[in-house]
Amino acid sequence: MKITGELKVHKSDGVTRPARRAHVMKNGALAVWDEPRIDCTEPEHIKWGEPDIIVSEEKWERIERDGHHWRHTSSRAVMEEARKRDDVDEDEVAEML
Repeated sequence: MKITGELKVHKSDGVTRPARRAHVMKNGALAVWDEPRIDCTEPEHIKWGEPDIIVSEEKWERIERDGHHWRHTSSRAVMEEARKRDDVDEDEVAEML
């Protein structure tokens, strides 16, 4: 799954890292790009090249873009968290999952 835009990667050590593109790899790791490389001979073409960093599966929690979040967890864990919180409507969360 590729995600682009103004992103924030929430790492499991509490660090939030800005990014411009992220890709969840098949093994659960996260490839992260800071900025695209612009080919000066053809400025309309953006080339991403190799990722700036690859975050292993257990080292990231979620990706945030424009108020939307992609959690690196199971739907059951999300529902358990929704039940614990007072500011979340469980039915609304269930519909999104």
